[in-house]
Amino acid sequence: MGEIMEDGDCVYTEPERAARKPIRAPLKAIRAHCLECVCGSAPEVKLCTDENCWLYPFRLGKNPFRAPPSEKQREHGRRLAAEMHGTPLVD
Repeated sequence: MGEIMEDGDCVYTEPERAARKPIRAPLKAIRAHCLECVCGSAPEVKLCTDENCWLYPFRLGKNPFRAPPSEKQREHGRRLAAEMHGTPLVD
């Protein structure tokens, strides 16, 4: 990983960055960035106070701006789950 400097900053060398696999899922990439920012400490990501960072709202792996599913979408999900598990859907 990176080296933690005396002032608390985390410094990564270029070979360390190049050795990492590319992350394709956007929220996972954001999480990886946040972990890098706090030198790999997952609890520190949750405790982050840098609200000026444009990734701040997404740091916990969820999109806070995504609209909740409609009742129609929820019903469809329940029916699919019931089909997958072979259990009747109770109305």
